[in-house]
Amino acid sequence: MRADLRTLIEQQSSDLPDDVLDRVFLAWTQLFGLITFEIFGRLDGTIEAVADYFTHHMNLMADLVGLPAER
Repeated sequence: MRADLRTLIEQQSSDLPDDVLDRVFLAWTQLFGLITFEIFGRLDGTIEAVADYFTHHMNLMADLVGLPAER
């Protein structure tokens, strides 16, 4: 897996550390999953405060990636 990440980084002529790109992919798939759950109603009947839930998880992912989160 690290070799794949390194290849992607080198293709972009970047010096991004492997672990940061790994966390970016994790955050991207989390975002995609949350949007998919919202679109297909998977949160219906379980989470009433959907906007707050989404914001909370995006802040967690921002922290994981190292981006400043909106609080």
